[in-house]
Amino acid sequence: MKHRKTTFLMITMASILCVMLTSCSSSNPKSSGEQSASSNTSAPDQSGQPNGSGTSSTPDQSDKSDSTSASVPYTIHIASPDISVYEGPGYDYGVVDTVGSAGTYTIVEEEVDYEGIRWGKLKSGLGWIDIAAAESSEGESAPIQVRFADEKILSSGKYEEFIAEDSEYMVKLLFTSNEVLTNVQFSLLAPGDTSAYDVTETLYTMDQMTPDMPFVAGVVFYGDMTSYGISFIDADGQEHHFATYISGRNGSLVLDEYTS
Repeated sequence: MKHRKTTFLMITMASILCVMLTSCSSSNPKSSGEQSASSNTSAPDQSGQPNGSGTSSTPDQSDKSDSTSASVPYTIHIASPDISVYEGPGYDYGVVDTVGSAGTYTIVEEEVDYEGIRWGKLKSGLGWIDIAAAESSEGESAPIQVRFADEKILSSGKYEEFIAEDSEYMVKLLFTSNEVLTNVQFSLLAPGDTSAYDVTETLYTMDQMTPDMPFVAGVVFYGDMTSYGISFIDADGQEHHFATYISGRNGSLVLDEYTS
């Protein structure tokens, strides 16, 4: 009887020990291995990106399209001095001036307008130029250029002048040349039947025009259809005919060579 009591006591103690061990095990929710795995989850760091091998949701900046096609600053050679300079990057902005002389210019900023035209800002701060137009001028400089006469040239007095019509609507055109031109004729033009233009009236003639003595013409443009013409013989003996008119697109002067 005593042996049975001892056996029963040992079984009871073993059961109690088993219950205690099970209770201790259940009070520890994670093993050390699980805790290690937990510490490697994607908790954000100070940069806002997760630790470990997780993928960031921040967009890749390299996917952004670049609105410019060249690194600035850079230089560009302009062969034609009559390339127009605009107040801003687009033909909707007003014309400030022309570049004035052929040479190398520095572009410090670029923008592409809504028409897809690439514009460059001149380092001088004068304004913006159409890059494609400037580049296409390379090697194609005409023997004569035209722009609106500014106060600087008008105050100098070093030019030959003709006033076709003196009114409040008159504008003064400045014709310049990089060589001596002869048999110069300034005319009023109209659309031609067999050529682009016909001379309706010869307004003024000069024996010659030189780089040191440009020509200023005071004229009135009656709408977009009014065109004036200037013809001459260049230093190589070749005859040229140019029409000049105001662009209906942006109000700038256009110089268009045509065959008479």
